[in-house]
Amino acid sequence: MAAKVSKLEERKQQLLARSDVCRRSIDAELRHIKTATAWVPKTIGIARTAYPAFLLAAPLLGYLFGRKRRLPLSLNAPARRGMAATAFAGYKLFRKVKPFWDRFRSRQS
Repeated sequence: MAAKVSKLEERKQQLLARSDVCRRSIDAELRHIKTATAWVPKTIGIARTAYPAFLLAAPLLGYLFGRKRRLPLSLNAPARRGMAATAFAGYKLFRKVKPFWDRFRSRQS
């Protein structure tokens, strides 16, 4: 019976040693993960700050770099907008963009 008890004690010591090694390994892996992902909060903060600027820039870049399709002269081309229609369209665009611009400026200060 004493032999069984000593074997159990030996097994218990082995399990405790393995458990300690595994615990240390997990601690080392967690430290590694924390250092490897330390850049994530800063990047998310930058993305949140720059998001309104991207919203403003996307239509402008599309307008600047978009292809302009020209209709042949034989087709009835749409009439050009007048000055008042252009001003009204600019005003509507300004009213849509201004809230984004205000939030962007408030986050920077």
